[in-house]
Amino acid sequence: MAKSIYDSLEYSQMEKRGFPRGFRDAKKSSPCFEKVRVSSGEQRKTVIMDQFKISNRPLFEKKYAEASTGDGNPIKDFDAFKSSALCALLLFYQADNLEIDGVKYTKSFFEVRNRVIPGQKPSNMDVVLVNDKDDTILFLECKFSEYFSRSPQKVSNKYMNENIITKKLYQHLFDKKKAETCSCGSSFCFNILDKYSEGIKQIISHLLGITNFLDIENDENYIDLFEKHFVGHNDERRKIYKKYNRVIFKEILFAFNDYDKDLKILNGYINLSKLICKEFVDNKLIDERIIIAEPSTYQDIFHGDNLKSIETPIREFYKLK
Repeated sequence: MAKSIYDSLEYSQMEKRGFPRGFRDAKKSSPCFEKVRVSSGEQRKTVIMDQFKISNRPLFEKKYAEASTGDGNPIKDFDAFKSSALCALLLFYQADNLEIDGVKYTKSFFEVRNRVIPGQKPSNMDVVLVNDKDDTILFLECKFSEYFSRSPQKVSNKYMNENIITKKLYQHLFDKKKAETCSCGSSFCFNILDKYSEGIKQIISHLLGITNFLDIENDENYIDLFEKHFVGHNDERRKIYKKYNRVIFKEILFAFNDYDKDLKILNGYINLSKLICKEFVDNKLIDERIIIAEPSTYQDIFHGDNLKSIETPIREFYKLK
């Protein structure tokens, strides 16, 4: 495993990401983390199932396979503190009458692709949930510690093409002085000062991907574009690509409640995301068929033993206080 990934748990790297000193008990990782870090394939999967006491192993294995197919190779980050992949898999792999914003979902899928721009990577949704009536689909963008980042983002100039919605979205933020930009050759720099710029960039890309998803019934070749993405011919994600009565987009974030600074950063990003998405809707910049739900934390959605059974082992895994 690359040293840079292991170093994501070190004091120096965490301080760069905005975490206060002492957030971790010690520089050394937990024994389970060490096992995951040095393992691969079936061994890594088994270590994770053992550590988190997974009861429905056949289902977890199937969802683990889905979560391993994203363009960013998310499975490699199952031992990286900066990655949302592990937390999302543990809490959503078994969607059994899971209620979010008043809707009950019974099916979950991971790393679902939507077409964005020819020549560019697709939009990879961390988690997609479908309700029991099969008429509502929820696209979830999941965050673990990523929202602590303050890095400006490079975006391809192709996203400023007149024929796609992303130009209107980016231009709106620039015109309203909510984001800064400068030219970088074939790209442009996107920066929301002292904020999680990548999160807003991902929202914009996902909104384009979901816009394309809305019209898949008119595109017989849509699924064929992602043939290498599927685990096999029976991959259940193939069934996602159809028309729904309700199409929802939402962010979910892991709340680190240990320090006031952590909550300030979390709430700061949530408020920013809500403000920007509201402006997109109010100014009719996105397809009206897309419902943008307010961001939530894992702690908002999962309660009692359902959360404790995962949150406590996660904190032990990453050596969080």
